[in-house]
Amino acid sequence: MDSLLVEYRHYLQYGIFAALSVFAWFRGEDPEKQIGLVFIAAIVLQVVYRQFAPESPSRDIEVPYLVLDCLMFVAFASIAMRANRTYPLWILAAQLIAVIMHFQRGILEEMAPLAYWALIRLPSYLQMLAFAIGLWAQDRRRKRGIAGRPWRRTSAR
Repeated sequence: MDSLLVEYRHYLQYGIFAALSVFAWFRGEDPEKQIGLVFIAAIVLQVVYRQFAPESPSRDIEVPYLVLDCLMFVAFASIAMRANRTYPLWILAAQLIAVIMHFQRGILEEMAPLAYWALIRLPSYLQMLAFAIGLWAQDRRRKRGIAGRPWRRTSAR
């Protein structure tokens, strides 16, 4: 059972992100919906990539994952800088860790494949936690009737 969980953990993670994204779509506001869409798009792109090029133990930078992580960083930065919430900044920070680790692997001559995997994949668990906490907080505010602006104002008065 443990080996199945380890081998298929990414599908469990995809399912959790998908469930959080569906929850965000129905109970969240625009920032939550947009973050959920970024996660869903990333999942779709990863599944498609894995169909054509299964993971191989390489000592080089995995360029498709680097490109995906950079695109996600740009999307999260756009959302986090405009959203009137704190948790998108946590998601952005975790994404920055993943992006930097790709370059770290290019700089270091020797980096254990397990360390590389951990440093580019484990931040996604932090993102999952931050997204879940952010959704919970937003749903709690909504249930209490606390109306807050989903986006920051762009012009100061």
